[in-house]
Amino acid sequence: MSQGASPDEEESRYNEGRGLLFSLEFTPVPPPLLPGEKKPRKNARKLPPIKKTFYLHEDLELNYLLHSVIKSLGREEGEDQLTFSWNPRNGTYSSQDLDIDGMTYTVVRSQLKDMSLSNKSDYQILLDEATKKDSTAPLIKIFLSELKNANAGADNDSSEEEDTQRKKKKKKVYEPSPEEIEQTEFILKLQNEWKCEDKKCKRFICFPDRTTGRCVHLTHFHLQTWAAAEQAKHINKDGTPVDLQNPPDDKIFDYIEPDVEDEQLLRTRAQKASTKDSNITINLTLPDTANAGVPAPAPNQLQHIPAQPRRRIPPQLSLATFCQRFNLGAHIQDKLDAYSVTGPQTLRHLSNDNLKEATLNPAEIADVRDAQDRWMAGEAEQ
Repeated sequence: MSQGASPDEEESRYNEGRGLLFSLEFTPVPPPLLPGEKKPRKNARKLPPIKKTFYLHEDLELNYLLHSVIKSLGREEGEDQLTFSWNPRNGTYSSQDLDIDGMTYTVVRSQLKDMSLSNKSDYQILLDEATKKDSTAPLIKIFLSELKNANAGADNDSSEEEDTQRKKKKKKVYEPSPEEIEQTEFILKLQNEWKCEDKKCKRFICFPDRTTGRCVHLTHFHLQTWAAAEQAKHINKDGTPVDLQNPPDDKIFDYIEPDVEDEQLLRTRAQKASTKDSNITINLTLPDTANAGVPAPAPNQLQHIPAQPRRRIPPQLSLATFCQRFNLGAHIQDKLDAYSVTGPQTLRHLSNDNLKEATLNPAEIADVRDAQDRWMAGEAEQ
């Protein structure tokens, strides 16, 4: 079952059941001003866009997409937490952290490029276009920016007098809607009600799984989903209404065993890191020339060993040309492009673990490495 799927949801038709492949390009806000600074420095380095990939079932709604975006960025909690809210009655979305009105998308190999993605209607058009193709692995690119905070600074060309006048003006205060206020009050009640009492658990707010009793950590997305369902007067399948004691029927409130493959991958990386930092010992056994009666050669009589010629690196190729010349499928090209691979010259410096992060399976990695070896052998120049 794909990420975020509900209990009754069928397996996705795409990417071996994992769902649609999304490529995210997220633009964070500039770093905060240093103490004593009134304006950003002219030579201040801009933060580059953050690129991530994730899968999502084609039957899930826009709020699940936004949650997957936040989860892929690792900003579900903490001081840099990103949040959003939605009104289940009219399907509108809002956020103080994300520029949802400016969010756009592009469906690769289609006519939809740089299209708006600010409401449920836009998202439905995206799904209709992405799923009507015969391709089993469509790729959707999402472009989203973080909203600037109040400390972003004034324009570089403004004078100090203009800055002073601007500070005197009344700042525009965000006024939440009555629905948002109602949800926030219910979330506070949930946080007080479900404080974790398990001393072995490292979380503060948890809900016991209805089958196993294991702790399910209640993130902001869990609490918001619960509050929205309570506000909409949702009735569960067993006839119980959603309230302070009963969450909605949703898979996110079920305990999920940790992914063994992900844990093994993390252990392997940790072992490689520790090996890299360890000392290297070389044991060398020299012949006993004194007992053998053979004099040791003088320094100027040592045999000169000619250096091996360096292997010539073929000319660079674009990713599209590389995939075309070595018969790599369009689905492989899309995954490599989403991982910012520019051609075989980039693949030389990427490990197989990197290609796994780019969502390539073992067979696809083997095809890519075979094409890379043939490129190094000069087949592209023939």
